[in-house]
This record gives sequence, C-alpha cells and structure tokens, in this order.
Amino acid sequence: GIAHLVLNARNAGVTGNDAAEAKLDATVTDPLTKPAVRATLAIDGLRAGAVEGSAKLDLDGPENAVALRLATTLRNFNGGDLQGTAAGRMDVPTMQLELASLQANWKGQNLRLLAPTRITLKDGIAVDRLRLGLQQAVLELAGRISPTLDLTASLRGVTPDLARTIAPDIQADGELQADARITGTPVAPAGTVRLTATGLHMRTGPARALPPAAVTANATLGAGSARIDTRVTAGRNTVTVTGTVPLATNGAMNLQAQAEINLALLDPILSAQGRRIRGQVSLNAGLTGTFAAPRASGTLRLANGDLQDFTQGARIDNIQALVEATGDSVRIASFTGRAGRGTVSISGSIGLAAPMPIDVAVTMRNASPLSGDKLKVVLNSDLTLRGAVSGQLALAGAIHIVSAAIQVPETLPATLAVLNVRRPGDKPPPPPSAPLDITLDLAIDAPGQIFVRGRGLDAELAGNLRIRGTTAAPQPTGSFKMRRGTFSLAGQSLTFTTGEVGFDGSGKIDPSLNFVASSTSGNITATLTVTGYASAPKIALSSVPEVPQDEVLARLLFHQSAASLGLFQLAAIAAGLAQISGVGGAGGFDPLGSVRSGLGLDRLSVGGGSGNSATVEAGKYIANGVYVGAKQSTSGSGTQATVQVDLYKGLKLETTVGTGGGTATGSSSTDSNGTSVGLTYQFEY
Repeated sequence: GIAHLVLNARNAGVTGNDAAEAKLDATVTDPLTKPAVRATLAIDGLRAGAVEGSAKLDLDGPENAVALRLATTLRNFNGGDLQGTAAGRMDVPTMQLELASLQANWKGQNLRLLAPTRITLKDGIAVDRLRLGLQQAVLELAGRISPTLDLTASLRGVTPDLARTIAPDIQADGELQADARITGTPVAPAGTVRLTATGLHMRTGPARALPPAAVTANATLGAGSARIDTRVTAGRNTVTVTGTVPLATNGAMNLQAQAEINLALLDPILSAQGRRIRGQVSLNAGLTGTFAAPRASGTLRLANGDLQDFTQGARIDNIQALVEATGDSVRIASFTGRAGRGTVSISGSIGLAAPMPIDVAVTMRNASPLSGDKLKVVLNSDLTLRGAVSGQLALAGAIHIVSAAIQVPETLPATLAVLNVRRPGDKPPPPPSAPLDITLDLAIDAPGQIFVRGRGLDAELAGNLRIRGTTAAPQPTGSFKMRRGTFSLAGQSLTFTTGEVGFDGSGKIDPSLNFVASSTSGNITATLTVTGYASAPKIALSSVPEVPQDEVLARLLFHQSAASLGLFQLAAIAAGLAQISGVGGAGGFDPLGSVRSGLGLDRLSVGGGSGNSATVEAGKYIANGVYVGAKQSTSGSGTQATVQVDLYKGLKLETTVGTGGGTATGSSSTDSNGTSVGLTYQFEY
C-alpha cells in the first residue's frame, strides 16, 4: 500500500523558535512489510532573536538505506550568514548514519568533512573517525560520546588566522595542537589532555617586537578536578603554573605559580608611549579556595627596578620591592626607590575579593620624581590611597615642596603642524580607554625656592595650593606669590614689582602667570607684563601715556626716547621685540646674535650708559676658563679691557684695564681710570 501525507503549518513552534511556515510532503510505500519513504520537509522564516533562516530536509529510500540531504541558511548569525549542507545514508533499524559530506560556510570560512564517517545513534552516540577541516586545521574524533565517554581526539594546524573571523585586526604567527584521551562520563570525565603552542608572535603593532612565545599545558582529569602543569616561555622569561583546578565552579583549587620575568620585555609596548621600565620580577605564589573566594599565599619580588616616563620627565630608579600574599589580600611588605637624590617608599594592602579594597601609603623624602624640561621638583610627601578598585578610590595627603623649577619655553613657533602619520593598510588606533578616576584632596605647601625661568624670566615664589576634584577633572586652587623676580631683555635686567603663579580651580594643571615690571623715564611709565599659562605665556608691553612698542622698550631698557638711540641700541630693541613675540632664538630675528656669530665672538651685548650713551661689550674665550673682553661707550670714551680666569667653581680672578672712569665688581682695587684687579664669586641657586 501507499500512504501519502501533506501537512502545512503557519506560525508553528519548531524547537522553541517561531516558524513562519513549515511544509511536510511525505509518501510511504509498503509501510507494513518493506517500508520506503520519500519526503521533503521545508521550513521558512525561522527566527531566533536576530537570526533568521530556512531549512530543507529530503529523505528517499528504504528503511535500511534512507538517503538524506540537508540544506540550511541562517542570516545574521553572529554577524554573518551561515550556509550549510550535508548528505548521507541512514540505516533506521540499526540507527547508523553514514555521513558522506558536510560543509558549512560562515564569514568566508569553510568547515568541511574530510572523509566519510559513521555515526551510531543507538544506545547513545558513537563516532567512527570523524575528520573535519577548517583552513589548515584538522580535528579528528573517534569513540563513544554518550552515555559514557571513551573518546580520542586530536587537533592539528590551528593558527591565529582562525581568530580573524571574529577579530579581523589580529595579525599573528604561531601554531597550536592538542591531543586528548577521555573516559568516564560527561558529568565526571577522566583522562588526559595535552596542548602545545609554538612560535606565537604578533606581526603588527608594538607587540611585534616581543620575542616569540611557546606554551605547553598538560591536564589529568579525574575525581571532579584537573591536575595541570603549564609552562609559558618568551625569550628568557618563564612562567609555570602547577596544581589542581575544579571542573565545577564551586570546587576547590590548589595552584602554585613561579615566574622569572625581565621587565625589559615590555619595551616594545611602552616605548611607543614614551615610557620605560626595568627590573627583574620573581614570583613564587600559591592560590587556594574557590573561584568565588580565592585565597593567595607567597611572594613577588622586584629587583633593580627603574620606572621612567620621558614625556612627563618622571623617573624612580633603584626600586626594590617585596609583595606578600596572605589569604584574601596582598600586602606591600616593602617598596623603596630613588627619585633624584631622595627616596620613595610604599606600603599597604590590596584585597583580592570584590570589591578589592585598597589601603596604600606613599612617602617621599627629598625626592625628585619629576625632572623634565618644563618642571623639576624636590619634595617631601605623605600620601594615602584608599577605597576599592570596583568602587571609588581617594588620594589624599600633604606635599611639601622643597624646591621647584618651572621652565617657560624659550621660543614659540608661529604655527604648529600636527602630522597624522599612518602606515599603508593600517587602521587608525582605537581611542584610549578611560583612565581610573580617583578623587583628590591634596594640600601643597611651598615656603620658597619655587623658581620660574625662561624667555628672560627669573623669579622665586612661595605659597600654598589645594587640589580637589578627581584625576580626570582636577580642581587646583591657590597661588604662589613672588618673593623676587627679574626679566632679562636685550642685555638689560628688569625687576618685577609684582608676580604670581596661580591656579583658579578651572581644572588646568598648567599654572597661570601674572608678572609686572615697570620703569618711569621722564613723564612716561613703561610696563612689561607676563600673563597666560606656563605652556603659552603672553608677554605684553604698555605705557602711560600710550606710546609705540619700540618706544616702551627704549624707556624700559635705556631710560630714554627711541629717537635718541644709537644703531646698536636699536638692534637690541629689535631683538627684544623678537624675544617677546616668541619667534626669536634659533632661526628667529636676532641681529646681535648674527653679528656675534659673524665676528666669532662668545659675547656681544648692548647696555645702558650715562646720559644718552650706551655701552657695547664684546669678548671671547681664548682657552678653557680664560676670557678676554672689551667694553666701550658708544660716545667713544671710557674703554675697558677685561681678563677673567676661572679658578674654582664660580671663583674668578678678574683684571680690568681702563682708559677712563669705570668700575669693577668683586673684591678688587680700582683706580680713577677704571683699572682694577680682584676676585669675584658667582653662584646659582
């Protein structure tokens, strides 16, 4: 006889998903004696979340040799379309499937059956040498999968290129292989697993300069846990982990880790950020407890450490540290380092379990952690960092600045070009991750020796500062007021009447400047002001009543009108204007510098003289520590010849021979013609 069945269903539930339409067309011949089937099951509009698809299954043949053909398409499957086909023959009475072909395509990757295989579905599942290929990787599987395990598996030819399907930016070398022999049950497996990876190495990015890494891992399964023995090597750096880990999340673990790592290994990654770290790390630690409540023991040592940030001018060297793990916390038993001529020490503890509480103290004594082009500082500090890693951290304490030097840039370019360099084929770098935001409450005390220098400015300040807010948005308030200050311009030194370096709580770490120097000549008061920020100062000239800029400089420098200045004095005015504009210096407008270089002199300057005259001084070092110079008034009178001999660290023997009235500084004897001999001593602080 013949049985024919046609079934149409809409919006039917199929394996827990919504099916828009399912159609079954089946014909069974001789169903009682020797049944044979010809059937087609088509399902359209499969939906599971964002995944949509269709499937079609064809059956044809007698019960002991039913031919099967399956085709399926799934759209939006983890970001791509999945297409699969399979063909084989089913012996229904013995429940054996002979799979002849299998293929699946997803995101350009092709998973395929490398050879026909037999799968038995009676009394569980057993596989007779299943071989699957993906790129050059080959997976072989043979044995029983359920209800008990008696399985042999191997994996060969796995490379990092397989990961590019889900991480397209990965460019790496290396190969992984694995072997497994598993018995027992799926709930309580037993057996051995071995994994090796060799030649692991990045081809792009800063990590491409790291040495190739190798990994070996062995695991013995049994009694609800796995005994592992893992070793990772990269150059001369090694990490080993041994012990037992549970197969269930609530099981107990017992691991031991040893490591020897030279931190110079990180150079290729840190150097791109302007940082460098040195030192030898030795780890000998254990981990027990559970994944939810780990307990640690052991030590971590750092010897001969050196941490440097070239962009910030920060450095701590000769670091020696010991960290001890006890239970659910890690204690910094000792941490000492050298910052300049001073010391840095750290102590405290960090919790391992959530929320990972932190209580750390940082102490500095006569330390110079910052010594860059813009800022050099010597300080004492007592700081604390408290809170939780997964919560809020707070940095608080007092900082006493022994001395500091803020350097103002000598020249400012008219424009600054920023080049966006990108290698061909490289994608732009991802945006940096958000830094850890820490609340701040810092009190900074500076009783003196805060120096601001550069662009002719030389000032000493003192004051107090309070920093609140967070590390992402600091709010400094307070100021440093000037104790003394001068401004050197075109060979002349101007004394500041007021000065202040301040912070207004706006969030800028770059200090604001406010310095004023004035000079009155005749009925004109000329004023020079320095404002703006240390990274971009604004130097301006003004007068009462208002006169041109060159006239203001003439009054400030020579105490006379610009109309009465000589040639060299006018050149000094031009050089001064170039200096104030920030475009002088190397390659800028400096006529006196050009004359000095052209004459082969070491010193050429113009200074003020008596009446309407000025003085010109020129000189040269004729030997190491021996200087010969001459000074003469532009009026033609009052010539002096000078010889200086360096004796020892600022102590000089100075002789002056003059043809007119003059003076010599230092401990000397001077006649009416300006001739003298004596000692001078100079020092900088």
